[in-house]
Amino acid sequence: MKQAAIVLALCAGLTAMAGENGEKPEKVTPVLKPDPKITAILDSLGDCSSANLPPIKTVGEWNETSKRYGMQRTGPVGRDFCVKAVWAPERKRALYCGGNHGSPHRLNDCWEYDLPSNTWAMLFAPDPNKPRGKNWQEWARKTAAVKDGVVMSRNGGPLDTWHTWWQVTYDPGMKALIWANPKSVEDKVPDVLGLSEAEKAKLYKGHPFWLFYPEEKRWKPLKTEPPYPTAKVGGAQAMEYVPELGGPVFYAANWFAQGMWVYNPKTNSWKDLKANGGQNLYHNKVTPRSETIMAWDPENKVLVGVWQTVTYHYELAKNEWSKVIDEPKESTDVPYGHDARSPIGYDPVGKAVVLYDPRTPGHIWTHDVKEKKWTRNALKGPPGPKGKLIGYFDPARNVMVVDHSGKIWVCRYRRKR
Repeated sequence: MKQAAIVLALCAGLTAMAGENGEKPEKVTPVLKPDPKITAILDSLGDCSSANLPPIKTVGEWNETSKRYGMQRTGPVGRDFCVKAVWAPERKRALYCGGNHGSPHRLNDCWEYDLPSNTWAMLFAPDPNKPRGKNWQEWARKTAAVKDGVVMSRNGGPLDTWHTWWQVTYDPGMKALIWANPKSVEDKVPDVLGLSEAEKAKLYKGHPFWLFYPEEKRWKPLKTEPPYPTAKVGGAQAMEYVPELGGPVFYAANWFAQGMWVYNPKTNSWKDLKANGGQNLYHNKVTPRSETIMAWDPENKVLVGVWQTVTYHYELAKNEWSKVIDEPKESTDVPYGHDARSPIGYDPVGKAVVLYDPRTPGHIWTHDVKEKKWTRNALKGPPGPKGKLIGYFDPARNVMVVDHSGKIWVCRYRRKR
């Protein structure tokens, strides 16, 4: 009887590991072993509490460029206007990429952070750094290539990377990060490489959206037929995955482009949502502005946008943006949202949008969509960091994770009961 019970228990355990429908669990590489010290810290966090983690670990195939910047010790390190890491639900890890505007580098590397092991894994080793000034032509001749009508690096990544701002997200259906990397020198590279007019005529004319597949550790350009969104640099640009729309949503409201689009992976096409009746979002006074950060509230089906001390809601049912909070810049009654310094996400336990504002490092802010109200919650534990940050919300462990120069700080709004 005891042997039979043991067999049944083992079978039950294997079935649970395989998933509800008996499918094999997702393969996730690199395999990273949980650290008992990290587990103990996370288990000890209660409501409105925070902690500093021990030093990070790193793994990766370090090439000359990554070693030049000491990434084998520090991980990616926070970069200008690249605060956002994106959550990959089936991997239970967060992906990160983004250029640094040349100071100290502008690289096409891609990383993944695993909280249980406290490890940054470099999944794509960076190509040589683009030099400043006129020397970029020689760099392009050695680094650039044209494949399938797209200008890219010889290793298959985006050639000249810029900030991510908020225009990066993760699509669990495609199992890929998607990033709207602005155009820069790509239009000039064909001449540097000596392409003929006939060859240049075959180049892809759309915006350089890029996909990164973490399990395959590769970049891939996203090409579609028109119509598609266009945008050059900066301004108010954001991407968020909205399950109800079946794909990532791209939002732009600046002097280069405006509009709100959703990408459909099944048809490989973009659709203009014509938010707010198709009005020009750049000139509309009720839509998010430059350097906005966003988070999707799945309970209320609302996309929350925060620009400085102004908060906006996009209601899916109405396909409409509205301004719900408008406070002066110096106000301390609401958090300050900025795509270079303010991590934001949705807490499924606390059922609230959570935002970390470095102006109030001993607190975590929460937003109630129904009440259209922000609450400042004091934290028990060490204050959060300031400076160039990397941040995301980890729903598997129910904490916000913030990296500052390879030092990890976590905070929890609500503990699971």
